[in-house]
Amino acid sequence: SVERGNVSGATDAADGSRGEDDAKDLPSTVDVDDDAFDEETREEEARRATARDGEGVFSATHALGAFVINRRVPILVASFFVVLAAGVAVAEGLSVAEKPPPLLRPDTNLQRVQHLLFDVFYTENWSTVRVAFGVSSVDRSGADPNDPTSFGLPVWDEAFDFSKESVQRGVLAACEVFTRARDTLRFTPSAGKEECAMQAFVRDMGLSDERNGATNESVPWGADLPSAFAAWSVGNGRAWRENLGWAEAEGASALAFLTADYFVDLHPVASTSGEIRAVFQAWEAATRDANEAMARAMREYEKGEDAVGKKNVPVVVQACDVWNRLGVEESIRHTAFVSPPVSAAAAAAIMFAATRSFRVTVAALATIAAAVVLMLAALVAAGWEFGVVEELCVTLLIGSSIDYCIHLAVAYAEAETEAAAIASSSALLDRRHEKVKLALGHVAPTITGAAVTTAVSCAMLLFCQVEVLVKIGATIVANTVVGYGLTLLLFSALVATYGE
Repeated sequence: SVERGNVSGATDAADGSRGEDDAKDLPSTVDVDDDAFDEETREEEARRATARDGEGVFSATHALGAFVINRRVPILVASFFVVLAAGVAVAEGLSVAEKPPPLLRPDTNLQRVQHLLFDVFYTENWSTVRVAFGVSSVDRSGADPNDPTSFGLPVWDEAFDFSKESVQRGVLAACEVFTRARDTLRFTPSAGKEECAMQAFVRDMGLSDERNGATNESVPWGADLPSAFAAWSVGNGRAWRENLGWAEAEGASALAFLTADYFVDLHPVASTSGEIRAVFQAWEAATRDANEAMARAMREYEKGEDAVGKKNVPVVVQACDVWNRLGVEESIRHTAFVSPPVSAAAAAAIMFAATRSFRVTVAALATIAAAVVLMLAALVAAGWEFGVVEELCVTLLIGSSIDYCIHLAVAYAEAETEAAAIASSSALLDRRHEKVKLALGHVAPTITGAAVTTAVSCAMLLFCQVEVLVKIGATIVANTVVGYGLTLLLFSALVATYGE
C-alpha cells in the first residue's frame, strides 16, 4: 500500500507540474478594445432599428396593397357613385361670378373701407365711354404688355377730312344717334353732358342766330367751320376744348380727331359682368347705327351718291375702361375651357411614354378626371363662384393631379419581371396583384412624403391677406389631398383590375 501511495503521489505531482507548464503558456490577461466594441454594438443596433423601420413601412404598404386588392370592387363602385354625385353637384351648383374678386380678405380693415366707399356711401357711380372720330384703330405692335402706360399708337383715319361739309354733317348725324339712344345707353344725367362738341357748336350757333334774327343756315359749313369751331371752343365751348385734336396750331391747322365723352351708369368695380355686357352690347349697336347715319348724311350732302364710297366714310369707334373686364374674363374663360383637354392630352402622352401601357394610361386619365370633378365639387361646397381666380385655379388641377399617378404607374410597369417571378401561378390576375403590391411598396412612402411637403408648404398661403393667394393655396392643398388619396386607392384598384 505504501508503494501504491507513492505511485499515486508521484502521478499527482506530475499532473500538477504539467498544469503549471500549460498555465505558463497562456497569456496572463485578455486585451479588449472597449471603443471598438461600443461602435460595433451601435452599428448593430442601428441595423436592427433600420430593419424594424423597414419592416414597419413594408408592413404598412403591404397592408395597403392587400386592402386595395381585396376591396378593389367596392372601391371602384364607391368611387363611381361619389364622382357621379360630385358631377351632379357641380352641374347644379356651379355659378359664374358677376363681380371681380376682392383684393383682400373681408375681415381686413382696408377691405372694409373699400366696401364702405364703393357699396355704402356712393349713391351714384359712372364710367366714361369715349366716342372718337378720326381714329380708325390702335397699333399695339410696339406696345409693352408689362407697361400699363404703353397703349400703342393711334392709326389716323384718312377719310376724316373735317374741312368737308359732308364729314361735318356726318359727325353731327352720328352724335344725334347716341343722344337719341340715351335710355338704352344708360346715360347718367347728373354726371355730365349728353352731347358731343359738334352738337353743342351747332346749338350755340343756332341760339346766336336766333338772337340776331337769323337762321341756323348761317352755320359756317365747309372750309370755314374748323376756324369757327376753334374760336367757339375758346369761349362758350371751352368745356369741349379738350375733345378737339388739332394737327398743329389750334384753329390754324386741320382737325385730326374729335372725341365725345358720355357718362354711363356703371360702377367701375361694383357693376356685375351681366350689367356691363348689356351696356356694352347697346353701345356696340349704337356705334353701328352711328356709322350708318354718318354714311347717309355724307351721301345726302355730297354731290352724287357715288362720290361717297365705303372707303371715304370715316369710322366711328367707342371705348370704355370697364369693357376690359369683359375681355379679361372672356380670355380666362376660354383658357379654362381649352386648358383641360390640352392638359389631358399632354398627360396621356407623358403617361403612355413612361409606361408603354394603354390600360395604365386610361386608368391614370380616369383618376385625374375624378380628381378634377371632386375639386370642382369642393369649390361649390365652399360657396365659391366660378370667377377669374377660380378659372386660374382650374388650370392647375390637371397638372398637379398627374404627379402622384405617374410615379405609381411607372413603378407598376417596372414590376412586371419581379411580379411574374413571385406570383404563385401564371394567371394574369395574380400578376396584377403582385405588381400593385410591389409598386406600392416601392413608391408609396415617396408619394406620401411628396404629398405632405406640398400640402404643408402651400398651406402657408392660407394665412395670407390677399384673397387670391388664399384661394390658390386652398386649391393646391385640397387637390394634393384628393390626388394623393385617389392615386393610392382608385388608381391602384383600377390597375389591379384592368391593368396589364
